[in-house]
Amino acid sequence: MLARGAVLLIFVSIILQCYGEFVIPEVTLEAYEPKGFRASIPALEGIQMFAFHGNVNKEITQIDPGQFSKDFTSPSDNNMWSYFNDELSLKVGDVVYYWIFIQYDKLGYRKDAQRWNVTELLKIRDSTCETSKTVVARKSLICKNSVIFQDNFDSSAIDGNKWLIEEYIPYHSPASS
Repeated sequence: MLARGAVLLIFVSIILQCYGEFVIPEVTLEAYEPKGFRASIPALEGIQMFAFHGNVNKEITQIDPGQFSKDFTSPSDNNMWSYFNDELSLKVGDVVYYWIFIQYDKLGYRKDAQRWNVTELLKIRDSTCETSKTVVARKSLICKNSVIFQDNFDSSAIDGNKWLIEEYIPYHSPASS
């Protein structure tokens, strides 16, 4: 009976330790052209600090401050904790190795040994950009009145990946005469 009680006590202790443990939110990473880099997380209630540390094309250890880093004690104005580096120039194929630290309800949480592959470069949002309701695949931001698709028909063949070719044969009818 005593053994059962001890097992039950251990089981309840494990459940109580696991329940309510903070889960670090997913980090959103963006590379911009011609240069610029952003790492951000949502500003969840209870977060008191966000720190980002990173290297480009060089692995980072959990105590390495990195080639670029910053600690924040308040979220940015768009309800996000955000690190932005306007001098960092990335290209498609680069790898950003990073770790983050979050202070949540006076406790520290780390996410170490992370890596992100740069697969696309985004345009930096212009302050005159009014966000459009238009949604375009693989684009995070579209401004109103901006070009969302362009083809100059520079080649001799029509690109079947961009266009659906429909051929119609005109016919003569008495109503069209």
